[in-house]
Amino acid sequence: KQWYQRRVRGTGPDMKTVGDKKLRRELLVKEKKNAMAVKSAALAQLMLPEETGCLEADEGERTMKFKQHEIVQHVDVGSARKHFSLTLPEHGPYKCAYTRNGRKLLIGGAKGHIGTFDWQTGALGCEIHVRETIRDVVWLHNKDFFAVAQKKY
Repeated sequence: KQWYQRRVRGTGPDMKTVGDKKLRRELLVKEKKNAMAVKSAALAQLMLPEETGCLEADEGERTMKFKQHEIVQHVDVGSARKHFSLTLPEHGPYKCAYTRNGRKLLIGGAKGHIGTFDWQTGALGCEIHVRETIRDVVWLHNKDFFAVAQKKY
């Protein structure tokens, strides 16, 4: 409630003194938009976390010793839902790249395996086996195109 009251910009203009109907209507619309912006900012403030998280190691303990399953147990539900395991032992080691928005993942194995998928839903986009050494993979300008650095090309 206090945060909301600090963001309010005052009472606004007195509509009775404005003679022009068009100007009165525009001012009324702007006042409504301002009120909605303040309300949405107040709601967004409620959703923000109070403090940021961090990993703190005990004396002599190294953070690289933390296991993924231990981290998942101690984070919030939203972050834990983003955890996934991808085990591909046959064609590795793999190079990977995410799209700009971070939704799609492109992987390329050293033995010729290429795959794209949506990591949040697990939906496979495409999968190709080129039977050549893959050196690197990269997304191009959107999620539909990618480039692969192969041994022969």
